[in-house]
Amino acid sequence: AMGIAICSFFFGTPRYRHQKPSGSPLTRVLQVLVATFRKYRAVVPVDSSLLYETQECSIQGSRKLEHSNEFLFLDKAATMVDQNKISLEYPSGWSLCTVTQVEEVKMLI
Repeated sequence: AMGIAICSFFFGTPRYRHQKPSGSPLTRVLQVLVATFRKYRAVVPVDSSLLYETQECSIQGSRKLEHSNEFLFLDKAATMVDQNKISLEYPSGWSLCTVTQVEEVKMLI
């Protein structure tokens, strides 16, 4: 049984999908939590299309996640307030997060 496992491991290795590391996942989680805490008074819009999302994913090879209705308080991290609208070209990850980032944190919780 051990021999079969070792053989399948070595013959299957070329078929694995290899992805380069793209930053610390802990940083992304902390960014969402800090942005949520900073905007504790912000009102989350009822329409989820008003939450902040970029056209392309920040992590190469990954996909965007759709908005969910669980843990709505975390959506404050993706809520745009007046100070975020000014700097939409280069928003700080510590004050404005994408819906995808928020959904990743929701999955962890």
